[in-house]
Amino acid sequence: MNWLVFAVLTWFAMGLDLGLRNVLSLGDSAIAPRFTVVLLVFICIHAPPGAMMLAAILVGLLLDAVSTVPEAHTANPVMIIGPFSLGCMLAAYAILTVRSVMQRKSPFTLAVLVLVGSLLVEVVRLTLLTVRSFYDDLALEGAAASLGTGFGVAVYSAVLAVLLAPLLGAVRRPMRFQGQSSIGFVMHS
Repeated sequence: MNWLVFAVLTWFAMGLDLGLRNVLSLGDSAIAPRFTVVLLVFICIHAPPGAMMLAAILVGLLLDAVSTVPEAHTANPVMIIGPFSLGCMLAAYAILTVRSVMQRKSPFTLAVLVLVGSLLVEVVRLTLLTVRSFYDDLALEGAAASLGTGFGVAVYSAVLAVLLAPLLGAVRRPMRFQGQSSIGFVMHS
């Protein structure tokens, strides 16, 4: 896998996440698509397992670094490293287990796996933040509301994945995933 192309695409996806969050959100809710998760799922569909897990950790760390949770009493934002990272790793592993039976080039495969991956990321993130709120003063909204928002983010990201599939397909060759030579022929081992 070409890590320079990965870095550029991740930087671009993170910029879209942060820059378009308010524009693409549904009304006043926190439901907005996550371009970085769509990119991560695309990488998980095509990359070898080791590169896929490293990409999941890096994307998760970036999502953790830009996400904050308010404290209960002071409302000061707190950055917590770990919830998104572990969620992205679980999503990557889940995709690894099912990708061999999926049609990898289909935009609908990408959408379904983005939906499943996003839901896993959200469930792990919310679970870890809820456990942490037992011993730390974090102001979390109710579990049902948080899961509802997470489901909305997952569905919105899956719809976005169908639209982004042709663009992501165009970067498959520059990413040089395992089994592709530099000229695009499949190599069999």
